[in-house]
Amino acid sequence: MSSKQQREVTVADVLAKTLELFGPKGEQWIKGYEERWLSTGYAYCIFGGIDKASQILKAGNICNDTKKKVANALPRAYRKYAFLVDHVYDAENSIANFNDDPKRTFAQVKRKLCSVLKKELGIK
Repeated sequence: MSSKQQREVTVADVLAKTLELFGPKGEQWIKGYEERWLSTGYAYCIFGGIDKASQILKAGNICNDTKKKVANALPRAYRKYAFLVDHVYDAENSIANFNDDPKRTFAQVKRKLCSVLKKELGIK
């Protein structure tokens, strides 16, 4: 691969970048907003984090694929929107409902995103 050729960005790349944006302890993860300025910098919900990571990586359509894969990995109660119609909006709705659940913790978000990342990388 020449220096001018770049490998294609993958769902795994977008998920890894999303987790990086959130910070190791979720310092930059939020509920209720896609993106918001905090005193420590921009913070993101899952949906906003995937969007921002895709933008940084210039991932194009991988953004939508990432959202669908995350939505499909959510517990059944959140997936109902993702399976009604195969549109990105439905996946986004599912992700928002999962992210904004009042009892949701960053540890749960990180665990879920890591499980999708591992699946994408073929790790059990």
